[in-house]
Amino acid sequence: MVFDLPEDKPGWERAVKSTSLQPTDSDTSASKISLPDFLRLRVFWKYRPGKAFRDSGIIPKDQILGALRFLGTQDSWKAYRALVESTVKDRNGPTKDIGTFALVHLFQQQVRRVGERLNLQQEPEDCPKVLYTPIAYNTRSYARILETQQVTPTKNTSTAKSNLAQRLAGMNISEKGKGRAIESSSPALRSESSTSESPEYSVPPKMSSVSPWQGPAMSVACDEQTVNTALVSLLSAITMLMKDLNVEWTLHQRTFNISTNMKARTDGILRDRRSGKPLAILEVKSAPRFFRRDHIRMQEGAQMAAWISTESAFGQFSHSMKDNLMRLVALQHLVDLANVFSRMIISQDHFEIYITIAEYGWDFVRFIQTIDPKRTIPSNQDASMTMREFGPFLIHDGENMAEFAAIILAYIRRI
Repeated sequence: MVFDLPEDKPGWERAVKSTSLQPTDSDTSASKISLPDFLRLRVFWKYRPGKAFRDSGIIPKDQILGALRFLGTQDSWKAYRALVESTVKDRNGPTKDIGTFALVHLFQQQVRRVGERLNLQQEPEDCPKVLYTPIAYNTRSYARILETQQVTPTKNTSTAKSNLAQRLAGMNISEKGKGRAIESSSPALRSESSTSESPEYSVPPKMSSVSPWQGPAMSVACDEQTVNTALVSLLSAITMLMKDLNVEWTLHQRTFNISTNMKARTDGILRDRRSGKPLAILEVKSAPRFFRRDHIRMQEGAQMAAWISTESAFGQFSHSMKDNLMRLVALQHLVDLANVFSRMIISQDHFEIYITIAEYGWDFVRFIQTIDPKRTIPSNQDASMTMREFGPFLIHDGENMAEFAAIILAYIRRI
């Protein structure tokens, strides 16, 4: 479904008028963020092609051009680019020993083969990244119940053995089912909520984990891991071209929160080695972006908003001396200056890579740290965040990869 996400405040106001944003008390633990949920976050979205980044002013153009010249002096990069351009038509071509970028090319070849498993006639499955905690478990009365109970569930041994025998008897294990998740005819195994009815547990059921995929989603998870590994390998190899940096790209899946009702998980981060703080976040999908463009954008907007809500003092990068001064004033005096903070999210959707820059002011920081994302009805305040998306940069296009690598090098030199 195409939502035509708002690019600015007038577009956002039109979307709000045509969408019901009434508060909801429904118990949801959905992996798909809805349009009303997205609009409550006051996020605008603007798209430009990848080649427009160098003239956007986000990073000075001369620094990007300087990074391109630097890449031209690196033997491992030149060998990688030549190999990318020589294997455009052969996704099964061999990976040669090209030094730093050998594993990068290997995993990118695997990503290209993921496309052979995609059904272009239907929307692909998705892995949950944005999760809403059921409101019933965020109340003060629920907190008081937890305070009066053991943190670790206690069991009656004889009851537990009896229940285990009943559950084993309900399992449907057959030769036909080998290699798949065990199916059960027992309601206790099929329903997570059934544990609250069992006398052997003294703690009410908690929200399920972010990643308990089953069925088709498990295959999607494996494909996303391939894409994730390829992206982190590429970013790491680019960064390794520079010496004495105190940053590293990692597969660490960080989770950020907005109030107590929304959790957003990333697929990796750029981390400061000294503090461990994230300096950029990563998001991957196994299918190209056109399959679920608006859903992906809403999810990425929620991830960025949750990162800002959780860690407002870290993750900004600088544009110019003037911008640095403006940010310093805003932080010291809490001045509501628009778009003085910037953060980066890098996304890979199958063979496409996107760079999205979030721009916001201190008013948005205060707004996102105080809202309830499932109950807040937006007011007429001006707090907002603009997401500026650039891409795609295609992993099988040598020129695209050079432009992307130059942007990354210029970026990490500034943080």
